[in-house]
Order: sequence, then C-alpha cells, then structure tokens
Amino acid sequence: MKNILIISVLLILGSYGILKSQEVSEKFLRAEKLIDNGLYLEASQLLHELCIEDDKNFEYFKELGYAYLNMYNYENAIINFSSAINVNPNCIKCYSHMARAWYELGDFVTAETIVEKGFVLSDTTAHLYMTRGLIYMQTGRNEQALQDFSKAIKLSPEDPDLYIIRANYYLMNSEAYNAYSDISSAIKLSPENDEYYYYRAYILTNLNVHDEALIDIEKAINLNNQYADYYNLKFTIYMNMGNYDLAEQAVLKSIDIRPDDHYAYISLGDLYFQTSNMDRFCECYKKAIELHPNDNPENKTSLINYHSRYCDKNRMPYYFVRTLGHFNNSNFGECIYLCETGLSLSGTSAVLYNVKASSHLSRLEYELAENDFKKSLENRNLLISEVKDYYSYPLNDADASRIAQSYIVKSHFGIAMTELIQKNYDNALADITKAIDMAESIEDFDGKEFLYVTKGLIYIGKNELDNALDNFIIADEKNPYNSIGKLNIAMLSILRSGKYNTKKLAFCYVPEILCPRLILPAIKPNKTINADDFKDAIEICDNAIALNSENAYAYLLKSKLLQLSGNPDYCKYAGNAKDFGIFNAFEELNIECK
Repeated sequence: MKNILIISVLLILGSYGILKSQEVSEKFLRAEKLIDNGLYLEASQLLHELCIEDDKNFEYFKELGYAYLNMYNYENAIINFSSAINVNPNCIKCYSHMARAWYELGDFVTAETIVEKGFVLSDTTAHLYMTRGLIYMQTGRNEQALQDFSKAIKLSPEDPDLYIIRANYYLMNSEAYNAYSDISSAIKLSPENDEYYYYRAYILTNLNVHDEALIDIEKAINLNNQYADYYNLKFTIYMNMGNYDLAEQAVLKSIDIRPDDHYAYISLGDLYFQTSNMDRFCECYKKAIELHPNDNPENKTSLINYHSRYCDKNRMPYYFVRTLGHFNNSNFGECIYLCETGLSLSGTSAVLYNVKASSHLSRLEYELAENDFKKSLENRNLLISEVKDYYSYPLNDADASRIAQSYIVKSHFGIAMTELIQKNYDNALADITKAIDMAESIEDFDGKEFLYVTKGLIYIGKNELDNALDNFIIADEKNPYNSIGKLNIAMLSILRSGKYNTKKLAFCYVPEILCPRLILPAIKPNKTINADDFKDAIEICDNAIALNSENAYAYLLKSKLLQLSGNPDYCKYAGNAKDFGIFNAFEELNIECK
C-alpha cells in the first residue's frame, strides 16, 4: 500500500513537471511569434519572465536581447546577449547581435572586437559578415565593407534584408543604380514587404524617375496605408512632378496619421509658398513652430525667423512674395496695389519698383512702367541686400550679385521697350545695349533672345532692316527652341515685300511672349512680288504653330504672308490669330472675311 502511494505521488509530480514544461514552451513560442510580428515590448515581458524562471537557457536571453535591440534599447540588449554567451559561449548570433548593439551606440572598436569573436566560431555565418560590413562602412573601409556585404548575400541569398543592407551601402556611395538592383532583388524574395517598395520609390525619386517611383510608393501604401513617411515621399514625388494638388492631398494624409509631425507642416507650408498661397503658408509654419521640439532651439529659431520674414506685414519680403504671386497669376492691379503698400512702409525698394513697373507694362501703361523702371535703377545700390533678404534660400555674395544684376538688366530692358513703343528709338537703343552688355556678362542669363529681338525691332523703327535681321538671327542662336527670333525674321519678309510708311510704324508689348512686337503696317506690295518669295517665311510660321498651336503671332504673320502671295486661306489664319489673343487681327491685317 505504501509503495502504491509513493508511485502515485511520483506520477503526480511527473505530470506537474510535464505540464510546467509545456507551459514554458508555449510561453517561449508565444514570445517568438510576437517578435516575428514586430511586437517587441510584449515579447520582452514574456521573455523577462522566462529568464527569471530559468537562467540557464541561453535562448531566452538571446531572444530578449534581440527584442531590446529592436526597441533601440542597446544597453539592455548588450546585457542580455552577454548573459546568453555566459550560458552558451558558442552562440554565434549573440556575438553578431551584441556587436550590432555596440555599433548602434557608436563604439565601433568594441563592436569590431566582439564580431571577430564570432568569426572565431564560424566564418560561414552571413549575419557576422553583414555586421562587420556595417562596421567597415562606418569606419571608412568601403572596399572591405562591400566584400563583406557581398559575402553575406552569397552565404544567404534568400535573405532579402541582406540586399537592403548592401543597397544602403550603394546609396551612401552614390551608386543608385546598384542600389535599385539590390532592392529589386529583395522585392522578388519578399513581394509583400511594403518597406522595400518604399525604399525603391525613394531611389527612383533621387534618380528623377518619378512615374515609376509613384507606382512603387502606391504599392507600399496599398500594403500599409498607416505609415506617414510613405505619404511624405508621395508628396515629394508629386512636388517634383509639379502636381501640387495631389502633393497637398498626400501630405494632408501624412498629417492625419501623425498630427504632431512638424516636418509635415513645413512641407505643406513650402507647397503653399510654391503656389503663392502665402496666408496658408503662414498658418502651416506657425503650426510647425508650435509642434517643434525644444531639443533643437537653433533650428526652431531659424523656423521662427523664416516665418517672420514672409508673414510680418512690416517686413518687405512679405510684399515681395505676394506681389510676385499676383504678377505670375496676371493679377496686375493687385500686384501694383501691394507694391505701393510695401513702398509706403519702407520708403523705397528697387525690387518692388521693378515688379510694379513690370505690372504697369503688362497693363500697357508705358509711361508708368518707364517711371518705375527708372526708380528701380536709381536705387540699384539696395539690390544686393534686398535680394539676400527677400529670397527664400540662402545666397552667397556672388549669387546675390548675379540676381541683383538681372534686375538691372530687366530695368534697362523695360525702359528700352517703353521707349520703343513711344518711338524714342535712339534712347531705346542705348538702354537695350546696356541691358545686352550686362546680360552677356552674367553666366547662364536666361532670356537673352528677348533682348536681341527688342534691339532688332528698334532697328526696324530706325529703318535699318539689315541690322534688325542681324539681331533676330542672334536671338534665334541664343535660343533656337523659342520661335520668336525666327518669327521676326519671317516678319522682315513682309516688310521687304513692298512699301510702307516708316513714320507710322507702331509697336506694342505682348505679356504672353514677354516681348514687344511690330504692329503690321499697311503694305503696298512690289509689282515683282512672287509667292515663292514667302516660302521660307511661311515654313517658319508653320514650324512655330507646330510647336505651339496657340501661337497667335505666328497665325497673324502667316495670314499676312498668304494675303501677299494671293492665297485665299489667309482669312482662316487671321481667324486663328483672333481666337488666340490678337483680337483686332482683321483690322491690323486690313482685311474683311466672312
């Protein structure tokens, strides 16, 4: 009876031990599953309990160290990997992971010492090569780093993360195409990993392959639509594509997901700045300042100063960006009003006088334009300091000087145009020559063709057609992609085809082409006129129309050329000229069409 009792007790104790072992195994499996799902905090709590219950199982310490590593708690990761190694000195991954923790703490010497201990145990473990490669990369041994990353991939070609690590190396070394190849390999191995599509979209964005980048970021979002950074990259792609409406939607979605992200508000503010929506820019930057953490006071101060520059009505940049926005949207009256308001506060501004003059010119208010261009020139000594203050990006002295000189060019150019229109040809020639001389001295000055076209028109006013032709040819050479030089050459064919009253020549400014043009005079054709004489000129007009089907001046010239050559289709092209903006085309051509 006593023996039976003893056996029963042993059976009960044995059953309890089995049940306890099953419970521990299930807890460990649960912790591993939590790690696989990225739930490192929950996993660490279970693993901590297991380590207390059994401090002789190195797997518990190893997995707990790994959980801490992924929570960026590197100190506790090191403690637990050390405990795992104390229990099992042959734990290769423990050395690799512990080296990674020291690497993340910035102690590359200790990290390298520990990873080499792992290599003593094995030289065929991919993870060791990957970790050592990271150490080599951070310590400037790039060739060795690349060798280790490639060795890791060779040992474990089915591990997509290894391709991502090498792709990051390629990115750091400006080898974007190699990075793209590695990330594409990772995607083939793990096509449902949203982060990989995000990485590839980032690379494609940097390669300016925006259409493909957009496809990849959309895939990333379809797999995980709750990650704000995906929408931030989508915002960048759309901004680079110039699609501001969809860029706005993307960054607003990012803010919905992470409403305390001051960077997102800066991005949104920059979008509104780009689109001249300055009130909303000010709102976004104000919000960004409120959300900005206090651990970087210098950066926050810079943000405050930037906001003040464009949102304080007592500062001139406030008026500069708003007047430019109105000017670019053809709101010339509002532009003039804001310029006058800014000038009343500051007393004077060479830049605002220039913008105001350009608005008057676009409204064909030539005397007012000329007066303001001259005021801008009178205050040219202010230009460099104004440019540095007004522009949204920092400028060195050379860049500021170059931009300041461009305003001087614009003033002389503007005055020359107003003097041309008022038939003060000698004064106009003097000013356009000053504009051209300065423009030619400025590296990469954009728009020289307009200057030479204007000079050619001045020579037409002076009845010097050969000089006019020379300047139109130069204009075309300066920018063969702009048809304005060639069209004026075609226009000369009209003037040379007959007689006209030089004193009655008239010119007008055309805001759409940023340049003046000749109003076609009444021509008395030569008796020897031949349709073939206009063949080249008509071809010029046809080419200009092919490039821009709404080029009103090209239609006007072609209509006149057809009229002179006796082709009845001239009415059709006169109608096109009228439809596309030269509303008095029939009167200018002196024709009647049904």
